[in-house]
Amino acid sequence: PLYYTHFKGEGEYSFTGLLYLPKTQPWGLYEPNFETDLKLYVKRVFITDNFEEFMPRYLSFMKGLVDSDDLDLNVSREMLQKSRALRSIKKRIVRKVIGMFQE
Repeated sequence: PLYYTHFKGEGEYSFTGLLYLPKTQPWGLYEPNFETDLKLYVKRVFITDNFEEFMPRYLSFMKGLVDSDDLDLNVSREMLQKSRALRSIKKRIVRKVIGMFQE
C-alpha cells in the first residue's frame, strides 16, 4: 500500500479500522457502478463487503476493513442502513481518511 492507518475508535461506539491507499489505481474506478472495497466485520465475523453507504463516493478508492463490537451479529442490510451506530462510525472513518491525507 501507498499509505495505511490502523486505529481504534472509542466513545459511544467502539470499533477498530484498518484503511489503506493502494499503490495502483483500482480497475474501473471511474465507472458509475464502481463499488468500494471496505469490509465490515462484527465481533470478528464477516458481515459484508458490498456496502456502498459506508464510504462516500469520493473516497471509494480506499480499501480496508472495520470491525465493531457494538453492532448485532444478526443484521440485515436494511437494519444496517438505518443504524445510528453505523452512521457514527462512518463519520469517524471519513474524518480519519481526510486526516490521513492532510499528514
